[in-house]
Amino acid sequence: MTWKEAEEGQRRRRTKGAPDYDRAEYWDAKYANEGTAAHAHVEWLGSGAVMAAKLFAHLHACCSQRTVLHIGPGTSGLVERIEGEYGRRAWPIDCIVNVDFSIEAVCRGQVQNTGSQWVQADLRDWTSVQTSLLPLVERHGPFDAIVDKSTSDSISTSGPCPSSCHLIDELEQQQGREMDPVDVLACHLAALTRPGARWFVQSYSSTRFDQEGGKAGSGTTRPPPHWTVLERQPIEAPHEGPGAPPVYHWLYTLERC
Repeated sequence: MTWKEAEEGQRRRRTKGAPDYDRAEYWDAKYANEGTAAHAHVEWLGSGAVMAAKLFAHLHACCSQRTVLHIGPGTSGLVERIEGEYGRRAWPIDCIVNVDFSIEAVCRGQVQNTGSQWVQADLRDWTSVQTSLLPLVERHGPFDAIVDKSTSDSISTSGPCPSSCHLIDELEQQQGREMDPVDVLACHLAALTRPGARWFVQSYSSTRFDQEGGKAGSGTTRPPPHWTVLERQPIEAPHEGPGAPPVYHWLYTLERC
């Protein structure tokens, strides 16, 4: 089952036997079953190399602290890619914060002890964000960039995510509706980032931020609250075999208002 199928299934009803991509228990079991070998990476949507290049162009040009929040890294090799580039540039690796709601992923990252920080938190839950991430912002300042390789896809399969975040309360009162899960995520991330920060989102979906009611893939974007969509770039996915048709993933660059 793909993210798209899971998202559609959630919109209708939770299908018996479908993967629970929005549950920490699903990922805990998946990562635990892999073993703990350093090379045992689970990758969604490729390596993230194009996203990493955009991340470092932004950090080099615009940022002094160069603080990065990597959301939902799981056991992806992208963690090592980002850490390696920080090391090559002699930037402090502890400016990288990896946050995941899977305790298995967090424990594995902590055991490897490569210098970046690992935090367990559920980014849909404002209390969890306040407890685990806001103290880091208070000590070191807001984040300059967010790395999101398919985590928004996973969160999009969630059910309603009530939140006590003041940014969401104001919007729900204005709009008279409950926020969808990705909008809740966007508000929580906005509370952790500085104006001008970039959120790099790699997604299976060409319509992740399309205008509601607009034609799918029309290029008309509906930016999530507190963010502006600067760019949507197609990235050709790895070929599945000889003669397989090309498949594209999508890299979004968003800017904190």
